[in-house]
Amino acid sequence: MISIRRIKKEVKKKLSSDLKRYIHILGVLELSKKLAKKYNVPLYKMSIISLFHDYTKNESIETQCSYLPIDIVNLYKNRPSVYHAYSATIMLKKIFKISDKIIVDAINSHVLGNINMSIYAKILFISDVSEKNRKYEGPKKVRELAFINLDSALVTAFEYKIENAIKKGNIVDNNQIQALEYYKKQIQNKEKENVK
Repeated sequence: MISIRRIKKEVKKKLSSDLKRYIHILGVLELSKKLAKKYNVPLYKMSIISLFHDYTKNESIETQCSYLPIDIVNLYKNRPSVYHAYSATIMLKKIFKISDKIIVDAINSHVLGNINMSIYAKILFISDVSEKNRKYEGPKKVRELAFINLDSALVTAFEYKIENAIKKGNIVDNNQIQALEYYKKQIQNKEKENVK
C-alpha cells in the first residue's frame, strides 16, 4: 500500500511552482476527510482521490492530450478543462500503479459530475467546489449543506458550477444538466418516501 505521505510529496513537488493550486488541493483534502468521516467513507482512498484530482491541471492542453486516448480527446474537445481529470488518473496509474475503479471514476468525474456518482465522487465534487479557500457565497452554502445532506449539497454544487459556466460564457455540458436533474429527482423521491 502506497503511503499518503508519499503521494502528497509527489503532488507538492509537481505543483512547486503553483502554491495556490497546492493550497487548493490541501483544502480539498481537508474538507473531503471531514466529509468522509461524517459519512463513514474510508479515508485512504478519499485522500488519494483528493490529492491527485488536479495533478495535471497546470500542464498544457497538448501535454494532457498526449496522455489521453483519442476517444477522450474527441469527447471533450469543446471542454478541454475536463482533460486534466482524465490525465491525472493516467499519471496516477503510471507513477503509483493505482488504477482502482472507485478512485479513477471519482477523479474522472470531478469536473462535470455524472449520474450515479459514488459517495467518493460526490465528496470530491463537493469538496472541489467548496473547500475553505473558495470564499464566495455559493461555495460556502455548498460546504454548510454538505454536513447536513450530501445530495442536497451535490445539487447546489451542480447549480453553482452551471451558473458559473453560463456567466463566463462557457458551454454547459448536457450530461451535467442531466446529472443535476437526476439528483434533484432523487431528493424529491426520498422526500416522498419520508412523508409516507
